[in-house]
Amino acid sequence: MANNIHDASGVNYRKHMVKATWSPTAGSNGDTASIGPDIPNNAIIIDVVSHTSTALGAASGTPTIAAAVGGVTVHTAVNYNNAAYADEKVSVNAVNDKTTSAGPLTITIAGGAGDINAGVVDFYIEYIVSLES
Repeated sequence: MANNIHDASGVNYRKHMVKATWSPTAGSNGDTASIGPDIPNNAIIIDVVSHTSTALGAASGTPTIAAAVGGVTVHTAVNYNNAAYADEKVSVNAVNDKTTSAGPLTITIAGGAGDINAGVVDFYIEYIVSLES
């Protein structure tokens, strides 16, 4: 989804929203996964909405999950069983930061001894880019 924005100074922007779905099959401590389309360099990330359609589960331990895009943390590390990842939970994370490189959403699993072996989380990333060159 994209739509154009024209600000009072005459600068043109395009607003985008993209979806990235993460579903671990055997995510383990220290793993990363890059998901969804690339977000461009110098994009201003407004917010990220996460929707957990299936609660996350771990074989053992309490691993944490963090998410980043283009050098910007969009979801700080929390335990897999945090309320943010409860079944059918929707969380909105205001970001308001600019990417320093292009790339997809990167999920990092760390900080625990066990695998995350179940769950589905959809991330919706809202950002704007200048149309001026």
